[in-house]
Order: sequence, then C-alpha cells, then structure tokens
Amino acid sequence: MLIGVAERRQRRNHRDRKPGSSAGRAVNPDTNAQIRLACLTRQVYHSWDAAKVCFIRLEGWPRQPGGVPADRFARCARFAAAEARAVSRLGWQMTQSRMCELIDTFPAFLTYWTRVQGNPLDDQLERWAMEYLSSCPELLDKQIEDYSSQNLDWRQIAREKVFPYLTERLPAMQEAHQNLLALCQPIYARAQQVLPFDSKAIFVIYVGIGCGAGWATTFRGLPAILFGLENIAESGWSDPQAITGLVAHEIGHLVHHHWRAQYGKPLGSGPWWQLYEEGFAQYCENLILAPSTWHQATDDNDGNWLDWCQRHKGWLAAEFVRTVDAGKPVSPFFGSWLEICGKSETGYFLGYEVIKELEKHFHLNEIALLENPEVYVRSILEQIKEYGG
Repeated sequence: MLIGVAERRQRRNHRDRKPGSSAGRAVNPDTNAQIRLACLTRQVYHSWDAAKVCFIRLEGWPRQPGGVPADRFARCARFAAAEARAVSRLGWQMTQSRMCELIDTFPAFLTYWTRVQGNPLDDQLERWAMEYLSSCPELLDKQIEDYSSQNLDWRQIAREKVFPYLTERLPAMQEAHQNLLALCQPIYARAQQVLPFDSKAIFVIYVGIGCGAGWATTFRGLPAILFGLENIAESGWSDPQAITGLVAHEIGHLVHHHWRAQYGKPLGSGPWWQLYEEGFAQYCENLILAPSTWHQATDDNDGNWLDWCQRHKGWLAAEFVRTVDAGKPVSPFFGSWLEICGKSETGYFLGYEVIKELEKHFHLNEIALLENPEVYVRSILEQIKEYGG
C-alpha cells in the first residue's frame, strides 16, 4: 500500500512534495471602505489595492450580518504586513500581476478540529467530510476521486497516515499557513515576471487526507494549486524558505499545464513523463527564485541531499533507466515514504538535470510542449550515466 500511495503523491507532493502595488504602502480610507464592502458581501479580504491584486476567501466562516469584526480587519493588516516583510526578505519589488485568489479553509479546520480531536477516528473522518469540507464539495471530491482512481480506500489511508498525527503537527501547520498567506501572491507575481505566463489562478489552503503538499490542478474552472497543510507539516516544510520553494515549484507545474492546454497538448503519464514533468517544475522553481533553490534539501532529508545527488548523478541516471526497463515502479525516486540510499525525492534532482540539458537546445516553452518527451529523457539519461558516481 505504501508504494501505491507514494505513486499517487509523487506527481505533486514534494515530500512525495502582474497587478500588485508597492510593498509597504499604507491602505487609505477609500481602500478600507472597499475592503469593508467586500467583506460584508463576499467573505473576502483584499490585499493592497482592493479588487486589484490577491484576495483571500475564508471558506467556512459565516457572513456577519451587522458588520465585520475588528479582529478580521486586524488579521487583514497582519497579512499585508507579513507579505511586505516576505517581499523584502526575497529582495523583490511588488509589481503588477493578474489576480490570484487564495481560498483559506484553515480557520474552518481549526473550528472543526477543536470539536473532534478527542473523538474516535471514524467520527473525525466523517465530520471532516461532512462538516469541515461541507462548503468546498469540489475539494472533497477531488481528494476522494484521487484515491478511487488507484483503487485505494481514502478512509484507511487517513486512519493510518494522517489523522493520528494531526494534533502533534498542528504547530507546523499553523506556521505553514501563515507563510503561505504571506508568500503565495508575491511569488506568483514574481513568476509572471520571469516566465511568459499570464493567467488567473486559485490557491487553496486546506487540511486533507495525504493528497500532497502541493497539487497543481484546476479548481472552479481555473488553474489552481492545492496546498495540503498536513503533508507540508509531515515533510518539515513549514518555514518560509521551504514554503517559498514549494510554491514556486507548484507554479512551475501550473505554467507547464497551462502552456500545453493553450496549444492542445495533452498531459502524459508513466515514468518518463513523470521525470520530465517534475524536472520542468523544478527548473521553473530555480528560475523564479534564482539563484537555485532546492526545497527538498531539508534537514529531514539528511541535510546533504543536494551534494549527495550531485556526486551520484551518474548512478541515479543509471538506476532510473534500469528501474524503468525492469518494469518496476519509480516511486522510490519521488515518493515521500520511500528512499534510495537513505535519500528521498532524488527524481526531482534528476529531472532538473534533464531539463537543464534540454534548455541548451530549446526555449523553455518548446520544452513544455514536447510531443514525445520519453525519447529526449532517455537519451539524456544515457549521457548522464557516463559521468559515473
């Protein structure tokens, strides 16, 4: 069962993982009035210039008939300040970007979890579906269908791998939640500067059943990234640096899928496609966050992950080709619960090396639209094998 779960998560769980305004500018009274009106009518917080940049929808929170509590305005102000600090740390300037919507279900999760954390597991699972995600049926359906497509029982996975650990991982989930609120919009704006990518997007923060720290997909008819706080906490990716890498990586997937859809190119499947797809996202992460970043290289992944991958690049390439030719699953290269020589997620490094080589001969958008990536990927891996190591 562990292999099946890892194969499911390996695509997007990276432990498996330009309208804006000037940062720091005070919100004027007119903008405050627009924010108040938006909150009263649509359960929305607007960041920076109301109705221009990124807004946060708090799913599961009831609308207030008599006005908006002061603590919600305080939270909006804290979010704007955190976003400004994040942009400053990254050394970026806030610039104009297309609107991105951030749907935040974590407050609703905390309300639900306070009521059920002492209950039997089966009751927690049923109320997770019937109460916490009642306002987001599409989000619930996506997770359940993901398991069903692999003939896996979502309840069994949740009982064994997720829900027993939620309480102990709650502080890490809270940290990840705050960092996602602060970082998603500026990283998205940065990606639109670096890549020729211009599309609306939805970011969803939720606590799920192990479907991935990040999941590039569609939601409500738009390109979307679903951020699973339970998997982010499990992976040790709650700090700003790891969150920054994760968000950029998933935006890389979003760009890849968007470009292929624009030109009528279907997404692929299988081990060669997976190495190509994850490598493309990793390459985009490095472009967006230049200089190079590797959010997989955490202390939880043995600290020297990148150095080890570089020294064993030839061996990793040979092992991947051997694994595919033997008809074995490549989940040890990607899965969050599996390892190769004590290192997890080495497939992301290997895929990045493939895309880096392709970039010597093609533009990035041409790489994204390759008709038969298997031919290119295998050929490059055969070359990398010669390096040894």
